Amino acid sequence: MLITRRKVGEALLIGDSIEVVVLEVNQGRVKLGVSAPAEVAVERKEWRLVLNQNRDASAPATAAFIQGILGAGTLPSPVAPDNDRAGFRVQTRAGTSKPAILHRAPDSCGN
Repeated sequence: MLITRRKVGEALLIGDSIEVVVLEVNQGRVKLGVSAPAEVAVERKEWRLVLNQNRDASAPATAAFIQGILGAGTLPSPVAPDNDRAGFRVQTRAGTSKPAILHRAPDSCGN
């Protein structure tokens, strides 16, 4: 990490294409200007942290998470063919009569 002092109007160079200029200093705050090529992302660190947290929170559910919701150690087994009512197949959890998953039964076209 480079630690340096700069006055208003002075700049730092990062590589050959990024320039950071001190624009203003007052009451414990510093205003910086950053010039960088369009392909270089320049953003506030706290925005990146929030973006990553949101991305992690909205990630697809894992199989283990889904199994936890179902309350079973494994995903339910395939439905028995005689368990067909009104075009729906009801799959029950092992050892109970409570439905775990409701499937739309395929029609004669295989849909």
